[in-house]
Amino acid sequence: MAERGEAVDISSIASEIGSLPSIGEIEEEIEERKQPRMSVKVALGITIGWIFFCSALFRLWEDWTYGESCYFMFISLSTIGLGDISVARRE
Repeated sequence: MAERGEAVDISSIASEIGSLPSIGEIEEEIEERKQPRMSVKVALGITIGWIFFCSALFRLWEDWTYGESCYFMFISLSTIGLGDISVARRE
């Protein structure tokens, strides 16, 4: 593009305008960005499944009840971290 005060050739302006995306293309791109990559139901299902799976592992490793394990996983995953239940240290 020409600096301020310089003469501009009409053909150079037309070539720059021709290379810009159309409004329709911009609107399509905006709509594509609005759509989530994963639905909330799928994300929630994966999270709950992860809690139940890890709870089963902690039940085996720590000799806790399944309820205590689920409670521990929920508190840990939600980063509340009350500290009322903790993992035994093994040396």
